[in-house]
Amino acid sequence: MRLPTRERFPQGFDSRAYADTGPIAERVFAKYAGLGWLGKNTLLLNESMGSWFFLGVILSSLELRPTLAAAEAPPADLCGHCRQCLDACPTGALVEPYVMDARRCISYLTIELRASIPPEYREAIGWQVYGCDICQDVCPFNREAPQTEIPEFHPRQANSSESLLEPNLVWLAGLTEKKFSAIFRGSAVKRTKWRGIVRNACIALGNAGLSRSNAAHRSAVDILEHLANSQESVIAESAKWALSRIL
Repeated sequence: MRLPTRERFPQGFDSRAYADTGPIAERVFAKYAGLGWLGKNTLLLNESMGSWFFLGVILSSLELRPTLAAAEAPPADLCGHCRQCLDACPTGALVEPYVMDARRCISYLTIELRASIPPEYREAIGWQVYGCDICQDVCPFNREAPQTEIPEFHPRQANSSESLLEPNLVWLAGLTEKKFSAIFRGSAVKRTKWRGIVRNACIALGNAGLSRSNAAHRSAVDILEHLANSQESVIAESAKWALSRIL
């Protein structure tokens, strides 16, 4: 029978566990822990699992013995001559192999950026409203990556009719701040905040290619005209840009 952690280490220690919530270069530590190599898309790649996994971190003041022998090198880089991730990046964020300009990355633009999305990247964003996985989608090591059976990692349902996997853009643009908070409670989507997700939905509607003959066109115009008068300047400006593309 194993003793509880605090009884095994009576001298005491400090620790903290999290995933993607602090300024730690998890992928670098993971590489030297033997979990994979840093690919040309700058992500950690594992030969059998690809890159579709989370890296959890435990910081501790305990002196722990490493699981990778000091003389053992990290896994070899297997990217070879492949450059599918670089060629597929819509905004050119992967400026060269193993180098990313985060300012161009769709994940940064749609999640972390609080201002308006720069005009030169709006069309390239397409319909993406939260983050981007294109460089992972095209990676050969992800073709046979295992899929999780854990329900918590499956796409959520906003309600009985709205899925959060490829959500209806008009519905998303029309969310109130209160509804946004309720639907995304406990979700990383809250990082982009309400004004960010509505801004992103406006950009996506501008890229949706809706023609006047499309049944969704009128609904899109109505919500965008409403948002064009928003007191939130980022939302108003984004809605006006979208209207200029579909009217």
